[in-house]
Amino acid sequence: MSENKKSMILRAFTISNSNIKTSESDIMEKLEMKLHDSVAYDRIMPLRNEKDSPEDLLSDYTINPGKYIFGVMFRLIPTKEVNNIPDDLFTHSKIQIDEIRSKEAKTGLTCKEHFYFAINNSHLVTNLPGNKTIKSLQTYLNWLTEALRGDTFYDFNPKVSSEKIKLSNLQKIIVSDPNAKQKISSHKGEASNKVIKLAKDLISNLLETASDLEQIIEKNILSAKLVVSFSKPKSMSEDDYKRELSAFLKPVSDAENIEFKTPKGQIKGTDLLLSEIADIDLLEDGSLNEKTILMAMTNYLVKLKNM
Repeated sequence: MSENKKSMILRAFTISNSNIKTSESDIMEKLEMKLHDSVAYDRIMPLRNEKDSPEDLLSDYTINPGKYIFGVMFRLIPTKEVNNIPDDLFTHSKIQIDEIRSKEAKTGLTCKEHFYFAINNSHLVTNLPGNKTIKSLQTYLNWLTEALRGDTFYDFNPKVSSEKIKLSNLQKIIVSDPNAKQKISSHKGEASNKVIKLAKDLISNLLETASDLEQIIEKNILSAKLVVSFSKPKSMSEDDYKRELSAFLKPVSDAENIEFKTPKGQIKGTDLLLSEIADIDLLEDGSLNEKTILMAMTNYLVKLKNM
């Protein structure tokens, strides 16, 4: 790859809503209405109901009506360090990254991290790291559009590739700790925390004191492997089965630690989730060219709609 480019992994998600009367969501229209009628301050969502809570903010965006909305998400944290965000920026409709970099500190907030996303009514594409779930962005966008969406709730689930394997051939899902020392199996329907609790109970019977067990847990010596056996009901369509599988993968923060067993062998969770690698141009200062990110993400949205 050229030195003036950087690879970016684009993750794909499908969008569903609780309104069964419509075939796809209306999140793009509701989000556009909110953005047109707000300044940055109106879009700050505290993560906790306490002073000095971290905050999420959709800081900058581009709207192509009827086609997509491209956005930049900031995670703001209270700090007394330098490079803080000037408070007068919150009165603007948009805050661009280069504005934050170029202005002197005036407040006690700084941008801890940021990521990008592009959305239409059927899909969402983001460069959110693979070790983080989509839940935080789902929560934020539902919070932001709450006054407009009524009882409708927008749900984001990882888009699953059916090209890797036929989903009806899946036999088991194996969820494991990458440093697993012990392996414990569970039948379908049991939660992974029950598996880990069972392991703790078994080990505690072999130890003299409770403190010994606590030391094992703290040092991550004890871990578990959850094996879920399942089969596709004959009455369930392949598309419905795919949706069920993507919902299972949604809360998993690291798909690398999930394997799917098939008659032909095992496949890692990362190989089953749809994603695309994009080459992003770098500017002279080494920062990412956001125009290139926008083009890569919106082009991927078009591909997803045709899949």
